[in-house]
Amino acid sequence: MRKHVARSTKKYRAKHPGEPLKLWYIPYTFIHHTLYVDNYDVEFAETFYTGLWIEGINQEEILANIKCPSTYIKTSTLYGKDGVLYAANSDKDAEKVNNLIEGNDMITIKSGHDIHFEKPDKFIQIMIDFLDKHNKFA
Repeated sequence: MRKHVARSTKKYRAKHPGEPLKLWYIPYTFIHHTLYVDNYDVEFAETFYTGLWIEGINQEEILANIKCPSTYIKTSTLYGKDGVLYAANSDKDAEKVNNLIEGNDMITIKSGHDIHFEKPDKFIQIMIDFLDKHNKFA
């Protein structure tokens, strides 16, 4: 199946350069992330795997110094069968982030990582509520 998908993708992209990938036999929700493949920086991604992306940066200090209104949206935490965290952070880490940012609002929603795509109405409502709360939407 992988070879068939690769051939179909190559053929479609040749005919439709720069357009979102559409394969009639795969739901778009499964492949929407391919929009970003052309601009994907593999070397940057490697730093997440190795942990180098955050080397020498004190995240706790940065978060504790945020003094503007903020809302932290936490999505579902998922662990693989091997125990590897398949999320930006754990629930425990999310609470730590929330507690480090003075006056932060943390909203937890049931969604995957790409909440803008998976739950656009919910995301927009969170933003509207944020603006209303801080009198920026009047």
